[in-house]
Amino acid sequence: MDLTKQKKQYFLALAICALVINLCFWKPAASSYTPAPQPYVGRTEVQPHYTPAPAASPVSTAPSSYERSRPAFDTGRRADADRETAQLPDPAVERAQLRAKYINSEIDRLPNVTLVALLVATDNRRIDKSLTRALSSHFHTEDIQITDSFFNPEFVADGLFNDLFSDSRNVINKLELERSIDGLILGRESVSYTTNTSLENVISAETTLDVMVRGMKAGSQSESWTFRATGAGFTPNAAKAMACERIFKKLNVETNMSLTPIKTSP
Repeated sequence: MDLTKQKKQYFLALAICALVINLCFWKPAASSYTPAPQPYVGRTEVQPHYTPAPAASPVSTAPSSYERSRPAFDTGRRADADRETAQLPDPAVERAQLRAKYINSEIDRLPNVTLVALLVATDNRRIDKSLTRALSSHFHTEDIQITDSFFNPEFVADGLFNDLFSDSRNVINKLELERSIDGLILGRESVSYTTNTSLENVISAETTLDVMVRGMKAGSQSESWTFRATGAGFTPNAAKAMACERIFKKLNVETNMSLTPIKTSP
C-alpha cells in the first residue's frame, strides 16, 4: 500500500515537471487576421494639405514687350552705328596711309647730317621748281642736307601746304614729320597780272615770294622773309618769268636769310 502511494506521488511529480517545462517553452502562433479599421465617431480627421512647388519657368529668348514696342528705325540706326564703329580705321594705319600719299619715303639721308625739306608752291596749288632750285642754292651748306623731293605733288594739290605754311603743327603731327626731317624751308608764291592797253596790251606780272624757315620740334622758332618783283611780257608766262628772274637776283644778294631756326632747334 505504501509502495503504491509512493508511485502515484512520483508520477504526479513527473507530470507537474512536464507541465512546467511545456509552459516555459510554448509560444502562441502568429495570427494572420488584421481587424478592419473602425471609423472615428464624434470627430473629423484633418488631412495634411500639400501644395506642390511651382515649376521653374524656362528662359525665354523672345523679345520683351519693350523691345517689341521700340520703333524699327531705332534698331536700324543702332545697327548702322555699330557698322560705322567697326569700320573706323586704326589711327596707326591711317597715319601710315597719309605718309605714303604725301611723303617720299625713299630719301637717302646722310648720316649725322641735318635733313631739311624744301618746297615752293604757287597760289594755284602747284610746285614751282625754278624758285625751289633758287632757294636750294641760296641755303646750301656742307653740314645740312636739303632735299626738294620730300613732299609729293598731292601734298600741295590737297591744300596741306597752306596749312603747314600757316605755322600750324597740325600737319606736322598728323604726318609725323619729326620722324623724317629736322627742318623746313617753305616758299609761297603769288602772282597777279595786269594788262596795259596803252602799251600794246603788255602784260605785267607782280610776283611775291614769302619764305619761311622753321624747325620740326615743338617750341622751335621760325623766321620769314618776303620778296617782290614785277615782270612784263606779251604773255602771262613771259611776264612771270621776268619777275622770277628779278627775285633770283634778290635772293643772291640777300644776306639776312639763314637756317638759324633749324640749327638752334631744341
